[in-house]
Amino acid sequence: MGWFGFAKKTTYIVAVSYEGPNRLRLNGNRSEGGKIKKNAAAHEQTVIWMEVTSGGGRVDQGTGPSSARLAPGELEALRRDVHLSSAFKAVVEELDSGRDHASKWYKLGK
Repeated sequence: MGWFGFAKKTTYIVAVSYEGPNRLRLNGNRSEGGKIKKNAAAHEQTVIWMEVTSGGGRVDQGTGPSSARLAPGELEALRRDVHLSSAFKAVVEELDSGRDHASKWYKLGK
């Protein structure tokens, strides 16, 4: 516990990676400093990434190098809807339970 309530809150980085045509994967990691966020944002397969709090509230987000692989409408739908999916919620729940890493397949809605 930090002094005067200044303890750093636990956040997670959830990246959506492009694994091939119509194949996306959610990869979640506990965030320690900015290293994981920088790595997720720069990874060649990252479509989008989000920094989220325990429970899934978004703190920050951005696109990655593979965002150009999706059509603009698909990218916008992904940014809008991914945090509402059961796969996203399962990843955050696994991280909340104490795991350092969690991963699930994600089906882009049509």
